[in-house]
Amino acid sequence: MKINIRKVFLYLSFTCIFTYILGIVLSIVCGDMVYLLIAAPTSGILGSIFIVLSKEEKYYFLPWLFLFFIFSTILLGMNS
Repeated sequence: MKINIRKVFLYLSFTCIFTYILGIVLSIVCGDMVYLLIAAPTSGILGSIFIVLSKEEKYYFLPWLFLFFIFSTILLGMNS
């Protein structure tokens, strides 16, 4: 059985996207800024790396979107 490494990276990136959203939701629900300052940006950066490694050009806009959301969540966490 041959494993398509590009699909693996793509699935990993979508898993990181889910973790990013989950980190933001947990920070809002629990009121703990650790999720907002550490978990969400880390998973966003990993998701961006995996999208670039997957070489799926139709998803190349997502790393730029992640950068915007990462900096905005860090600023939101620092102001809280």
